[in-house]
Parts: sequence; C-alpha cells; structure tokens
Amino acid sequence: MDNKNKNHENNEIQKIKKQIERLDHQATEIRRSLKSKTKYEYRKQRTRRLVETGALVEKYFKLENLSISEREELFKMFATFVNANKPNHLKK
Repeated sequence: MDNKNKNHENNEIQKIKKQIERLDHQATEIRRSLKSKTKYEYRKQRTRRLVETGALVEKYFKLENLSISEREELFKMFATFVNANKPNHLKK
C-alpha cells in the first residue's frame, strides 16, 4: 500500500512537471508573438509617418522632379536653419 501511494505521488509529480513545461513553452510563445506584433506595429506606424512626411515635403517644396541626392542637398541647406528656429511648442 505504501508503495502504491509513492507510485501515485510520483505519477502526479510527473504530470505536474509536464504541465509546467507545457505552460513555460506557451508563455515563451506568447512573449515571442507579442514582441513580433510590437515590432510590426512600430514598423507600420513608422512607414505611415514617413509617407505622410514625404507627402508634405513634396507638397510644400515641389520636389517631384529632383533626384534623391538633389533632395538631400536641399534638405542639408535648410536643416540647420529649421532646427535652430523651430518654435518651442514643436521641440520635443
């Protein structure tokens, strides 16, 4: 009888250990999924921001006919001025 109780306890312990392993694996998968989703959402927001900014730049500076290097040259000309004269409510 005593031996049966020990076997039963060992079986229960093994079941609990397997359950813990399974839950650990599930937790790891959930963390991985959440991290991936967070990265995806960040990239999605960044892409949207870049597209919107590019649209505003083209609208106000009429850059459609300039190459990338010409656009960069133009931006470099104005970057120091814009950053130095940005109103306080726009500085972050």
